[in-house]
Amino acid sequence: MIETIISLPVLISGAIMDFKYRKVFIMPFIMASACGIIVNAAVYKRDFKHYALGVGLSVLLVLICLISKKIMGLGDGLAILMTGCVFNSKSMLIIVLLSFLIMSATGITGVIIKKTKLKTKLPFLPFLLMGEVVFLIIQR
Repeated sequence: MIETIISLPVLISGAIMDFKYRKVFIMPFIMASACGIIVNAAVYKRDFKHYALGVGLSVLLVLICLISKKIMGLGDGLAILMTGCVFNSKSMLIIVLLSFLIMSATGITGVIIKKTKLKTKLPFLPFLLMGEVVFLIIQR
């Protein structure tokens, strides 16, 4: 429940900005990541190993974003980092996988119906939001 309260408002606002303006403010994701770590440690009394894999993979993705330039933006990487800090490792991996599946299905459908081209860049945060919502619905 607390995970949803922390992550959904940040993802909703980030998804709107990413979709509408193709810009993502990174500070809300950094703050939500810190809140996720604090909540996991203080409220749930979880060890860091409970979500260390998710945080580690997210940090790796943020580094790839910084090195590669243009494959994925830093905001996208920090949004995934927030997901890794707020949810446990298994949940984070499921959410990201769902996001990529939804994004792939959308991109392929767009190409098939001739609305987009193969080189079209899609904003990732709306799909991360959809992946999290689908995960939360499935989890219940």
